[in-house]
Amino acid sequence: MGPKYEFTGETKMVNGYLLHRIRRISNGELGGWIEKESNLSQEGNCWVNNNACVYDEAQVSGNARVRDNAKVYDSAKVFGGANIENDAVICNNAYVFDGACVKGNAKVFDGAQVYEYGGVSDNAKVYGNAKVFDGAQVYEDAQVFDNAQVYGSTRVRHHAQIYGNAEIYGYAWISDNAKVYDNARVHGAILIGGDTCIYGNKDIWK
Repeated sequence: MGPKYEFTGETKMVNGYLLHRIRRISNGELGGWIEKESNLSQEGNCWVNNNACVYDEAQVSGNARVRDNAKVYDSAKVFGGANIENDAVICNNAYVFDGACVKGNAKVFDGAQVYEYGGVSDNAKVYGNAKVFDGAQVYEDAQVFDNAQVYGSTRVRHHAQIYGNAEIYGYAWISDNAKVYDNARVHGAILIGGDTCIYGNKDIWK
């Protein structure tokens, strides 16, 4: 099987990188922008659409889609049916895969991972080796960082922050200005909001 896309000859500069617009060979569909062939696999159904940009050592493969004005760069990897949409940014060794979706103005960076249908949206940030997975959703202005893990059917929203080695899972909702950090765990069908701070080795469950 031959290549699935080619360069159109149209170029533009983005953050000091020379990017090339791509075109699908089978039907002439115009795609987005990549710096080099290693940024977008010629195999699978992965694609870069619209004004989306993939460059530096980033890789998009499998069935992943990067569209709208999204950017994937540095050594980030997007694969396994992931969707990167709107103005989202994936960078600094971040991985997004297994059906995860990052959209809005969300940013995933610094080695963070979003996978197994996890979602990050609006102005949320996930970074610093944090993990969001197993259907968990982080949105609005929430942040998950350090080595924190958010998973299950958890929702982290508003201005909530999850960090340190904290774990949030089950059906927990963390909202408002709540903070969960250190080695704290919150799990089960529980709502944590307001200006609540949960830290240390506390284990909160319901």
